[in-house]
Amino acid sequence: MIDTTVSDLFSLEKRSFFHSISRAYCEQLWAEHQYLVMLHSDRHYQEIAESFRHKATGEGDWSAFAETLLAQIAESSAIAITPDRARNALSHAFGHVREHLTATQRDHWLELVQTDWQDAWRCLFTFAMQYGNADLQRSRLFAPEAPPGDVWVAVQGECWFVRHVHGIWTVQSPVEVKQELGDHKVGSLLEYRLLAKLNDSIELLDSYDELFHHQAVPKTAAEAAGASITRPSAQQPELISEALETTKGGE
Repeated sequence: MIDTTVSDLFSLEKRSFFHSISRAYCEQLWAEHQYLVMLHSDRHYQEIAESFRHKATGEGDWSAFAETLLAQIAESSAIAITPDRARNALSHAFGHVREHLTATQRDHWLELVQTDWQDAWRCLFTFAMQYGNADLQRSRLFAPEAPPGDVWVAVQGECWFVRHVHGIWTVQSPVEVKQELGDHKVGSLLEYRLLAKLNDSIELLDSYDELFHHQAVPKTAAEAAGASITRPSAQQPELISEALETTKGGE
């Protein structure tokens, strides 16, 4: 694990590993948040999408871009959801699953989103978990309470958990997350982006299966960056089924 401020981790892109992490972080952050941002603010959605188009044409400091992106996401979340914006955002997300539904299911949802967008949102959660791909299932539409700055990214053929809290960036490998996770309470799984949760609807994500059923042991973030680290012994995770039964509806 690496804990660091933005200045000594990402600034100036001094190291190839951290440059890759920071860019992948920005791209994944936006991929997860785009529909939630659209739900709150068309203006913020357009501004962020445009900033990515400009950013793609050059290199620059992706860490500074990440700070701006997080601020824009936070600003958008403070804007009240309107029925029109809700219908627009949910309909865009619905496009990813509609081909997997029956004509009756499609017609019912399209009617529902016009009359009760909140119920349509809950219904879309079910469709996404049953028929959606991993990208859709990880959308913050289906985890609006999760910490906005926490994401899994794929870099150099391996997955890393990147967290941003109060200007401090933490990069952890899957084995480090397993060691730190402890008991599998809903709040912890949501925090580590291993769970989708919308109100009382809860579903494990593919990232959970990859973390606890993947046999390969990846190197730590510090080892990938060339630093030495003393690795603590692994912990035995509790059964997720028991944890979900006892914690659903509360943490």
